Amino acid sequence: MPLRRVHRTGPLRALPVGVPKEGHGVASADPIAMGVLGVVGLAILVGAPSGMGPTHWEAFWTSLVVPEVLSALLDWKAGELGMVSDLKRTFPNFQPSPPPLHWLTVVNGPPGQCLYEQQSPLSGAITVEQQQHFRVLRIGGWVHSIVLTEGGTSPSSRTIIRKDHAILAYMRVMVAAACGFLETPLPHADSGKLQMQQARVLCLGLGGGVLPMILQHYFGSSGHLQLSAVELDRTITHAATMHMGLDPHFGRHKGQGLHIRDAAKHVADLAAASRAAADQGQLQQPAAQYDCIMLDCFDNNAEVPSQFLAQAFISDCRQIVPEGGVLVANMINGAIGCAWRQDFGRLAEQMCVAFGPTFSIGIRDDNQQNAVLVAKRMPAAHQNTDFPSSELRVFKQELQQNADQLARRHGMPYNLGKMLEELYHVLPDASCIDGVAEVDIDSQ
Repeated sequence: MPLRRVHRTGPLRALPVGVPKEGHGVASADPIAMGVLGVVGLAILVGAPSGMGPTHWEAFWTSLVVPEVLSALLDWKAGELGMVSDLKRTFPNFQPSPPPLHWLTVVNGPPGQCLYEQQSPLSGAITVEQQQHFRVLRIGGWVHSIVLTEGGTSPSSRTIIRKDHAILAYMRVMVAAACGFLETPLPHADSGKLQMQQARVLCLGLGGGVLPMILQHYFGSSGHLQLSAVELDRTITHAATMHMGLDPHFGRHKGQGLHIRDAAKHVADLAAASRAAADQGQLQQPAAQYDCIMLDCFDNNAEVPSQFLAQAFISDCRQIVPEGGVLVANMINGAIGCAWRQDFGRLAEQMCVAFGPTFSIGIRDDNQQNAVLVAKRMPAAHQNTDFPSSELRVFKQELQQNADQLARRHGMPYNLGKMLEELYHVLPDASCIDGVAEVDIDSQ
């Protein structure tokens, strides 16, 4: 029986570090620290004076318990299990190893150096900040792209932008999904096998240009990768090329294209041309312009515009990919009943109708609340195939193996197979609150 499930993995807008959200909080806290807190609390309860009423307890807790517990825990954690202070007394030059710098800590920290600030009539406030070794693109206050930089952070120093690393986990999962699903046929469907390094890829929504940069870096050296992007707002494109590392000549090189227009209209025009060619008898089958479409379109309120959730748009996407081609979409997947979750369900249902087999991939990294949807175009005769659970488990193993092998061949530092671990088979279900049910492939 299908299991309904919510990916509770954090919001696109970075929350202040340490602020618990639904699905997090105590469960993600340090278990040792929580155990110490419990022991200290119990000891205080046992040793507290008897006959204390609610008012006395409140005063007692505020004046004694909170400062003492917090002080003990903070000193203990900051001192690395309480040993650092002793080591420093014995060895004055001893310095503890600094913890790894996480992008969430930086993004939620003090404002960095503002490199770019424009008010766009289409997207509102667009800013780029250098925050320590991260460069952050915000649109309407929401984090849309982050790149890693090397070198100094002062205006006079030379800064190198790392084009080989995707900071945000959902982007790595989108790449893993594209690689795995392109190169892995679905069972009994003869849905075709394509190669990532020779794929024709269309990125809908440019942002900081990280997805095109990653794909070009790892798969563009063969000279066969064709890469196009569509972005509505020229101001965003300018910010990406000036400060986020996107090649200023992107779109002008052979095999590349950059289109400044509405992405839904762009896909509609391609689909219309494909249908017209088929109607005129020029082709036995509609022409397919792209092997992989990567949808990552959000407005300045972090919402997916309605045209990308419409059946017409998803049908147009299907029209311009061949059998075996894939649609990969980044979505925000919140609590059941919220607007984000409803949009997730709408898009998942439309993908099931137009493409057939559709999957969701949960993301557990970086405190994000994103989930990636993937649909693979099937031959018409197999579009509504009901795959047995055993075959889906075999498919998942092959999917992960193919993604890992591709990553190793192209020198990617990511375990792409592991990023596809949380794979769910999506089934449209109108009886659900959000119109979608997801089946855990491993637990069927």
